Amino acid sequence: SIPYYEKAMTYLISTYGENHPNVAATNNNLGLAYRELGEKAKAIEYFKKALQVLEKSLGVENAVTQSVRKNLEQLTGKASK
Repeated sequence: SIPYYEKAMTYLISTYGENHPNVAATNNNLGLAYRELGEKAKAIEYFKKALQVLEKSLGVENAVTQSVRKNLEQLTGKASK
């Protein structure tokens, strides 16, 4: 699934720019895929990218933002900001 997410990411960035919620959703999906593969560092990287965009575009209290934050916290073992 990772190659498909990467292809989608290229399209989404060229269409919407890097700071769009759809790009963040794809970053989150890549994080989930890498987490399933046991690649913790890559998963954290993608969750952080997603969280940064979502906090700015949807707000910190948004359910989607909170879901991504939870994904990140599960891997890092600490609350993220």
